[in-house]
Amino acid sequence: MPANTLSFHLKTLSHAELVGFRQEGRFIYYSANYEQMNTLLEFLTDNCCGGRSCNPATAFRKRKSS
Repeated sequence: MPANTLSFHLKTLSHAELVGFRQEGRFIYYSANYEQMNTLLEFLTDNCCGGRSCNPATAFRKRKSS
């Protein structure tokens, strides 16, 4: 992945507070913000399927042919 593409995505994640960063000279060091990621995952788990099961095995069962 080109460095400028990676930097673009990491900057976007930092704006969403999903990663933190610190700058040392010319370098920027990124680290995961697990607390914020867990909050996002909790929200998605509670709201992603409109109250239906998010389990792919139950959501996409193949119909038996008659």
